[in-house]
Amino acid sequence: MLFAAPICFLLGIGMFYGGGHEMWIAHTSQSWPTTNAKITVSDIDESHDDDGTTYKANLAYDYSVKGKAHKGYGISPTGAPSASNRSTIEAFIAKYPEGSTQTVHYDPGNPEVVLLQVGTGGSSEPYILMGIGAVLALVGAGMGLKILYNIAIGKGVTLK
Repeated sequence: MLFAAPICFLLGIGMFYGGGHEMWIAHTSQSWPTTNAKITVSDIDESHDDDGTTYKANLAYDYSVKGKAHKGYGISPTGAPSASNRSTIEAFIAKYPEGSTQTVHYDPGNPEVVLLQVGTGGSSEPYILMGIGAVLALVGAGMGLKILYNIAIGKGVTLK
């Protein structure tokens, strides 16, 4: 329990932060300025493992901010959509055909950070990360308090 407590706590804090950061980007990106972008890549990446095949949208685009050219890959604050069903990703990338002009949102403080879609897009991923992170952090903190209590009452710490 001695090593599990800080590991559990830190893992939980990291997951909570990751989900919170996605939520923050999803919220703030809605008010970012926009510019036009030309889609240069619109295809599907495939990966295979023991669970089967996963299909992921792969988009790239060129855009400019204040006369400076940039290359973008950002799709949404929660990342590129992926699914085990190819037709789901085909339907998604059909909205972004190669050669088309699309509106992108860029961070005014850092125009290299750019997204085709803003908000969470209905994704529950940030909420799930934050929820699991909070539970892990609380469990880790609880284990840490138990260790401190055992030390305080003289039981010491066991390396179980």
